[in-house]
Amino acid sequence: MDLESQLDDTIVGLLTSTDSGLSIGQDPKDASLYGLIALAERESFRLGEYFRIPFFDSEGNLDENLLCEAIELSYHNEFPHEFGTYDTSNLLAEELINQSNKIIQDIDYNFIAKLLPLSIIHKNNRKSPNRLPRPASRIYRADEKTITIGLKLSQKLEDIFVGHISNSPPGRKIPYRFKDRVADVPLIFTHVLVAGGTGSGKTQATKNILRQCIGDSKNGRTYKINESFKKLAIVQFDPQDEYAQMYHDGGDLTEDDKTYYEDNQILFNKHDKTIVFAPSIKGTKYESKYHEAETITFSIPFSLVETNPWLISRSGLTDPQKAGLDNHLLPDFFNQTKEDECTYSNFLEFLDQNKTNYTDPKDIPLATFDAIKRKVVGFSNVFFESKNSPPITELIEKFIVPGQLSVVPTSHINNHRDAAFVVLALSSLLVDNKMTESPDYEHIKNIPLLISMDEAHNFLSRGNTETQQEDLLIDKFINVAKQGRKELLGLFLVTQDPHDIDADILSQIKTKVILNLSEESAIRCLNLPARLKWKVPNLTRGNMVIHSPDYCDPTEVTGLSRCLVRHGR
Repeated sequence: MDLESQLDDTIVGLLTSTDSGLSIGQDPKDASLYGLIALAERESFRLGEYFRIPFFDSEGNLDENLLCEAIELSYHNEFPHEFGTYDTSNLLAEELINQSNKIIQDIDYNFIAKLLPLSIIHKNNRKSPNRLPRPASRIYRADEKTITIGLKLSQKLEDIFVGHISNSPPGRKIPYRFKDRVADVPLIFTHVLVAGGTGSGKTQATKNILRQCIGDSKNGRTYKINESFKKLAIVQFDPQDEYAQMYHDGGDLTEDDKTYYEDNQILFNKHDKTIVFAPSIKGTKYESKYHEAETITFSIPFSLVETNPWLISRSGLTDPQKAGLDNHLLPDFFNQTKEDECTYSNFLEFLDQNKTNYTDPKDIPLATFDAIKRKVVGFSNVFFESKNSPPITELIEKFIVPGQLSVVPTSHINNHRDAAFVVLALSSLLVDNKMTESPDYEHIKNIPLLISMDEAHNFLSRGNTETQQEDLLIDKFINVAKQGRKELLGLFLVTQDPHDIDADILSQIKTKVILNLSEESAIRCLNLPARLKWKVPNLTRGNMVIHSPDYCDPTEVTGLSRCLVRHGR
């Protein structure tokens, strides 16, 4: 049977060989597959595009397709041996010497593309490349179906929309979606990192992804927890006062936009269950002119210290000091004080009044006691008591709600230590109650939860830690990164400095969304294939390389050109 009768596609080239021949091995990256590209296709041929090479059976019928990606382009001035041995070098030299006014045409060269085999498609199934195409096999641009099957792209509209394959076939936009479940584990609970430099579009990309994760009042994905299905709750730590804008529509949409979003089940416009929880810190006041979302002010209660004594170990404690604080001073204070009087100011007064009680019998040496007192002073800003700011522990059922985005802004807190303390205290409250079998707040335990943190490098870097507290926060997040999926607790970290995030946390994050980054160390820590590393510093705004466990290979994706909710000031 004539091949042309089976394939209507335009032939872009023929499989050829170089001095190394044609080869394929156990590792597809070591393959030597080269295409001699047709003259008419040279102008439109691009790195990163996907192509297919068909295999035919003995009767000439299409059997399988090899999906390839163009990873290297080059000109040669000699035809490959199977197409002749015409060498143009002498001709070109003569033209350059004797006819310097003549423009040399690219027809004088051969255009060669190196192809990386990605997968073999048989009907609607894919497998690893395990066979070698014949020399002179025809090369075609891959169609949408071949790309979708070959890259293991999700075809389920209910999965989490991220963007479109950057090198989709001409006139087509192939959606890229996070698979909601990979091997029965919800992907969102295997953790996500969004990394990109200033102006790369990482905040817009993050908002768009979170918009799909959180759903809306009518629909939204649910997760099984304690024999019931519940929507995801998201807590967003927001240092720039940007995420409360998800309460608002993204602006005017064309009818074509609306139709496309609706047809593809892409959630857009406001998420009306967006509430701001603003921490009350002495000397600060949260006010925002960038959103109209409901705002609830809260305080950090000193009662959290009873189960987390390290919250007041800002400068670090020696072992004797820690023993004195943990085993004597704090337990005695909480046991001897009425619940509603367990405040930070009363604790300091307790220390003043009971110094001799602890140092005379030598439960705590005098020098140790004095050192403890020095190191627990200075928290009056964060344990700020206000009638208008109830403790966060009294707001748990408002703070963590299925289908709700709870935004915690820290933009109004000028002192980094105080901002870090807020993140530390709330993260600990959430993590401790999710990761234990005996939670203080069953409500937290029983809801699927995503902790999203912008500028995560400011809080999760060993090199940036100024206090023992921040080190302990990192330790908690390492535990979440390793074990959180079992409790339906996920991390969503956004940063411009991924190399600053603790290596133990970074190694456990399964999905990486990488936008434009210029710093070599930042790119290196993301462990991208060599062919993609060079792309990262050159990605245009909104374009990203995504490495996710639900796909066979890191893929370049173009995010939506607009934010699905309000964005910008």
